[in-house]
Amino acid sequence: MTDERLRTRAILITNPAAGGRHAKAGDLERCEAILERAGFVLDRVETGAESPNAADLGRRAIEQGYAACIVAGGDGTVALAAATLLDGPVVLGILPFGSVMNIAHGLGLPLEPVEAAEVIGRRHVERADAAEVNGKIFFETAGIGLDAEMFGATRHAERGDWRRALRRG
Repeated sequence: MTDERLRTRAILITNPAAGGRHAKAGDLERCEAILERAGFVLDRVETGAESPNAADLGRRAIEQGYAACIVAGGDGTVALAAATLLDGPVVLGILPFGSVMNIAHGLGLPLEPVEAAEVIGRRHVERADAAEVNGKIFFETAGIGLDAEMFGATRHAERGDWRRALRRG
């Protein structure tokens, strides 16, 4: 049993549409069990096609006084929540359930969700940089020209759309 002083109220945002390249069946439940054993009291909420999205849920975490906002999703879900939580009192945790997970990888986090849950459970917190271009906040690298074109071509190739990939490259 966890000491009450170590209990941490957290909203767990899940995106059922996340790509899941790094996740295995049952990983979300294993992650929840790890976090609960570590003293997190989780309120699990799914993002939806209509609403709420991860930004809405990040705002809810702030408004309702959660200590942590843990996101089980891909880069898009993580980025929406993270942008909302910037400079606020709520700590972000990332459970990598997406296909690419550039944000988690760039931060040096494990890409296996269960391993990431163990890191969150240890409550090791670090600050990370964010950038803004034309009013859009991002947490990854940025590129222009050839770099941007090659990244776009790679994304098409990963999806099997070779015609569009070769047109961009």
